[in-house]
Amino acid sequence: MRYRLRAENRRETHLAQPLKEAKRYLDKYKRLDAAVDAYFQDSGNRRTESGASTSKLTTLFEKYKDLDGDIISTQGTVQFFTELGFKQAEEDLEGEDDTPKLLSLAYELQSPRLGEWTRKGWLDGWKSIGCDTIDGMKSALTRLEAKLGTDPSYFRTVYNYTFNFARSEGQRSLAKDTALVYWKSLLYFGVGKDALRYAPPDEEEDVNMDQEGWTKEHTEMWLEYMKARDDFAVSKDTWQMLPDFIRSFDGDFSKHDDQAAWPTIIDQFVEWAKKRVSTG
Repeated sequence: MRYRLRAENRRETHLAQPLKEAKRYLDKYKRLDAAVDAYFQDSGNRRTESGASTSKLTTLFEKYKDLDGDIISTQGTVQFFTELGFKQAEEDLEGEDDTPKLLSLAYELQSPRLGEWTRKGWLDGWKSIGCDTIDGMKSALTRLEAKLGTDPSYFRTVYNYTFNFARSEGQRSLAKDTALVYWKSLLYFGVGKDALRYAPPDEEEDVNMDQEGWTKEHTEMWLEYMKARDDFAVSKDTWQMLPDFIRSFDGDFSKHDDQAAWPTIIDQFVEWAKKRVSTG
């Protein structure tokens, strides 16, 4: 009898663990679709190296790599992206393209720059994600894209990685024209999702969590303002602080605290935006 009771207790404990895990994800992400996406993404990460074959990944790397080197560069990247089904971004594209997904992949595989993949980054990255076939990689990219939209911490990590990934070799700053391209893709993608949703300071009380905060119209204002400036480059500080500013913005420029530690360029943008809003 005692053995049967212990067995029943073990079975109940075993069944309770997935339920607790599911509740933890629901509590964190609030919405069922976001919780499910995050759960499967994290499950894929937990498979780690046992879920992917080194020999299969090596064969794929050899397929795409340069003939005279040990990296995948532009030609191999184009072939790889074509097989993955990446959309081609257009200069005047309104809305989302595949750039955010590409940047997630660049971070996961530690790509040093656009169109370049090292053997170590390729093997370690895909093993961590847990897939070794093109079909598996397509599914993994869908999960990464979902995580990018629902997890503010992951969005910040990929966003910050983009600065070094996109800047010219040897430069400390990011060329403004390049920054505008990546801002357009990443901000259009993140705004309206949990990645860049309004997050009031902890000390605020009686906050309406349904406040819209930063919208795509504000993104357009930011891009317009930056295009009009005489700057040729964007500093790392400005790049990294912009998402914090966006998540702190409640939709009212008049409440901006210009004594806070924002980069000067953000304070100047707010003053420009106030005048823009007041004149219609």
